[in-house]
Order: sequence, then C-alpha cells, then structure tokens
Amino acid sequence: MCGITGIVRGDGRPVDMDRLKEAARLIAHRGPDDEGVEIHGQAGFGHRRLSIIDLSPAGHQPMSTPDGRYTIVFNGEIYNFEELRRVYLSHIQFRSRSDTEVLLHLYAERGEHMLGLLRGMFAFAIWDAREKKLFCARDRAGKKPFFYAEGPWGIAYASEVRSLRVWDEVDASVDCDAIHQYLSFQYIPAPLSIYAGVRKLPHGSMLIWHNGRTTVRPWWRPEYRRKRQIDEATARERLRELLLEATRYRLISDVPVGAFLSGGMDSSAVVAAMARLSDRPVKTFTIDFEEEKYSEARYAKEVADAYHTDHHVEVVRYDSANIIPYLMWFYGEPYADSSAIPTWYVSRLARRHVTVVLNGDGGDESFGGYQRYLFSRFAHLANQLPHGVRREVIPNLYRKIPPSAPVLWRVHNLLRDNYTAPERTYFDRIVYFTGEAKQDIYSDGMKNETARFTSFDRMLHHFDHGQAHELTDRLLALDFDTYLPDDLLVKVDIATMANGLEARSPLLDHHLVEFAASLPADFKIRDGETKWIFKMAMENWLPPSVRLRPKMGFGVPIDMWFRGPLRDFLRDTLLSQRALARGYFRPAAVRALVEDHISGKRDVRYQLYALLALELWHQIYMDGDWRNPPPRPA
Repeated sequence: MCGITGIVRGDGRPVDMDRLKEAARLIAHRGPDDEGVEIHGQAGFGHRRLSIIDLSPAGHQPMSTPDGRYTIVFNGEIYNFEELRRVYLSHIQFRSRSDTEVLLHLYAERGEHMLGLLRGMFAFAIWDAREKKLFCARDRAGKKPFFYAEGPWGIAYASEVRSLRVWDEVDASVDCDAIHQYLSFQYIPAPLSIYAGVRKLPHGSMLIWHNGRTTVRPWWRPEYRRKRQIDEATARERLRELLLEATRYRLISDVPVGAFLSGGMDSSAVVAAMARLSDRPVKTFTIDFEEEKYSEARYAKEVADAYHTDHHVEVVRYDSANIIPYLMWFYGEPYADSSAIPTWYVSRLARRHVTVVLNGDGGDESFGGYQRYLFSRFAHLANQLPHGVRREVIPNLYRKIPPSAPVLWRVHNLLRDNYTAPERTYFDRIVYFTGEAKQDIYSDGMKNETARFTSFDRMLHHFDHGQAHELTDRLLALDFDTYLPDDLLVKVDIATMANGLEARSPLLDHHLVEFAASLPADFKIRDGETKWIFKMAMENWLPPSVRLRPKMGFGVPIDMWFRGPLRDFLRDTLLSQRALARGYFRPAAVRALVEDHISGKRDVRYQLYALLALELWHQIYMDGDWRNPPPRPA
C-alpha cells in the first residue's frame, strides 16, 4: 500500500524537482517506509511506500523495465501476482518478489488488456517513454483513489488531492457544483472534486494521456442482467467458498494481519473466514462508545469469543474538537460521513499491533443490506402511473404534505413509497439537504451559482445506466457506482492510510461481487429480510444474535455531542464572522439550524456535521497552512 503522484509536461517545460518532492511529501503518511522521486524526461514520478510484500529495497518505486521504456508508480495490492508471474511471465527474469514488477511487465506485454487479469485493489500510472503515453487505471470497486488535473501544460495525478495543489497550473478555485452535490450526499461524487481544475478517475476506469489528449473510459462494471440458474443450497455453499477464497488471497502478507470487527454481520463473516484459514488467533479490533445506543461492542465480543480471537477494544469519547479538523486535512476535501471518526480511532488502535487489516466493506452493496432497499417490493404500484407523474408530480405533491401529524405522516409516506417513481423515492431517502432545504439556506449568490446543477439528475444518470433490469439490482448497482466508492471506500482508505495501515476487503473481491450480481434479486431481499442469502449462508458460522439482528450503522453520537460537549465548538465554528461571510449561506438560516438542534427543537445533526466539515475544510485549505496537518489528537 502506498501513495503515488506525478506529472507529465506537454508544454516543453522541465519538471520541477522541488515541487515533485513536495507533492510526494504531502502523502508521506501513506508510505512511511520508503520514498522515491525521479524525473524521466518530461515525466516526473513520486512514490511513498508502505512495505507489505517483498520488504527489501528491490520493491522500491518508481520502477522501470530493464530497457527503460516503461516506468510505473503503483498503489495497492495484486493478490494473484504469483499466479500471474507463473502463468504469463515465466520467461521474465525478475529482480524482486513484488507485485509491482509483475504489473509492470504485464502491461509491457499486454497493454490495457492486462486489467482483466488482475485480482486486487489498485491505482497506478505507467509512462511509456517511447510512445510518450501515460496509462492510468483504478480498481474495479474503487478501493484506491486517483485524482488528476490536465491542461495544455500536461497532466498531473496523485493519490490525494492536496498533492496537485503544488502545481501552479492547476485551478484550485472552489467548485460550487461540488459543494452543491456534497450537501446532498455528504461526499463529493466522482468525477467532481472540490477544486474546479481537479477530477477523480471513477472506479473501474482507465485514463490515457497521449499527445496532449486525455481519454477516460470504464473497463469494468458489475453485470446484473445475466442471472444464473441456481438453487438456494448451492448458492449458500458457493458464497462460503468464494468468501474463503477471497479471504485466503487477502491474508498474503510479509507483515502482521488483523481484522476490524464492528459486531455487524459483514466484518463478523470475514473474521469467521480468517479463523478457518489461520493456525493462530486472529487479532481483532473494535471501537466502543460510552453512549449505549451507539455501542455494538457486545456483538463484536460474541464473535471474538466464538473464534477465540486476540481481541482489542477502545472507547471513543467526545474529543472531536481536535479529531475533526485533523481528519479534514487528511480527507483533503469536504467529507461529512461522521463514521470517519471511529474509523480513524479503530485504525490507530489496529496499527499498534498489525500493518494490514481485513474489513467487511461491500457486503451491503452486493447482497442488499440496507433497510432503504425494502420499499422496492411496493414499486409495482408506482408503475401503474404515467412516467412523468411518477417522477415529477407525486414527489412535488407529497413534499407539500407535512409528515408531522399521524394521519398526514401516513399520507406522506404512502405517496412517497408506493406511488412515486422508485428512483425519486430512493433519492429522497438518501439525501441530507433536500433541494428545498438547500434553497432555504443558500445565499442569493449561491442560488445563482448552482441554478444549473441538480443532484437528482446526477443520481438518475447512474440509476438509468446501471447494467440491471430488476429494481433491487438497479438500486444495488447505483450504490455500487456511487455511495460505495465515493463515500465508504474513501472513508476507510483515508482513515487507515493516515495511520500507515493497509485495509483489505474480501467482500469486494470481484469474483464474489460478480457472483452476487448474478443471483436472483429475491435471494437478496426476501419477505422483508435484507441480505437474505448471506444470512442463510452464515447460519453455521455466526451466532443468531449477530446474523439476524437489524443493521446498525457505524455512527457516532454527534447528536448528543452537538447538544453537550461540542456545543460551543459548533457555535464558534459555524457562527463565526469568517464562516458567515463566505457567501454560500444565509447567516440567519445557519443560525437557526444550530440553535434548533441545540435546543432540541429539531434533530439536524447530519446537516450540521456537513456544514461543520465544509467550514473546517475552508479554514484549513483556503485560509490556513494546507501543507501541514493540525496537531495529531492524543
């Protein structure tokens, strides 16, 4: 696991070595074990290494082929690299045991077609000095990040967005469309970034820069339309086989490996698989809270006891006035998923004992784990209405019915869930600031800046273009395309890398993802039960209290913190003269949100956290010393 950065100049100017070194320094936390910065003609490369496979200097990057034609910087792990080396590259005289060298030679021999052979997580850039061509790619699920900026001057790229700011040519002005989408989703969706001149390479996509022209296109997406004929018993058995196989690959390491154990089914299933494959106790790590309704530690302990793991627990308290600004520096752009806080703490805990952890990311998006998917069983009612009525008329109607009184609440929900186009219903379930709420809080200037942008249309594009027919699969494809790579995987990548820790996700192994996509939709949602086939497959692996309990998000008690120990911090940050003068929001509207929540009149914790993260990002990256993080929390 590493951090990469680089630039290819297309304007004839030399690469600035000092700036290249600074770009690499800004991601030093991603790779504390080694640094490599080189210039090859018009191309500059920066690399920070976290040594996992082949700890020797032979794994140093940037790495070039013996003839010097191809040079690579690579972030990630190719789990099947030994098989690829044996089957496709047996004629090569290798200089290391690293997966990086396998990747480099595969590209030299097969070009972009080698991507389909890879089993792993990755983001890399390969420079072809003869063709003057840069080839970049990101893994199927989007585990590893990749930002880039381009122009007549050339192209620059990095694992984290702040590294691109060292180049004067990059437009680092704030993109109001990005803020507009962020307030809807709590993250900035790809390909947008917070900066007008920077883009994210979408998951499962490749980028080619050649002769000053950049081309981006997808190379993989899950396919839901081709369903396999399979009985339930066979599906359960095959699911267990694939999980064990995916876990076995992710245990390959030259450094200690452990696991996050939240107490939910996905991380518990991964720990169960690890225990079956290991000849020693699995090291497991759990975060707990003093607030009882947020604690899952007892369920994690059940699994830890069942598999005799070496279990470690840490309680997270409300010292978030320090951790939140610290995290905002690492995330590099506004990010409002508050579960980043416990994720950072559990990563810090794990790093004291191991260098690699396995986690349960991806199970909900493949097998249908969210309660919000359940409304899909009533979608046939909406389908009886004309398309325009479903998408536009009914949504505008039910939003005018306040869901405050019991009878009105029933009418509101009846129209929303049963007679509205399901994509509209789903959008209204997942947004944080609705379109109306944004219009209420925006200044006149912000309304004008964002008038041409709509969050629903952005989501609708993914919903309409997913490779799925059935509604449940279309929702899964939507979340796999957006929420998973742009929120959940960003959260874990940044929180773990900030601690020099590598995270691996067996449930995102593409063989397992493709198997799940091929299953009939009612194997996932059945009789009001989410993740049905997965729960059945884990019947003999996990206790019923873990396997069958309702999903509980990895949240933090920010609602209580904002009314208690973080109340002054919230007010001081959001209601400061500096914050209110930024021009995005009406001061009276922000003040009303803050005071309504503190008084208990409304629970707007998520909206407040989004505004708080946005303001802290501005303080760090627009007002302050963005090149260095705030003090690390104790």
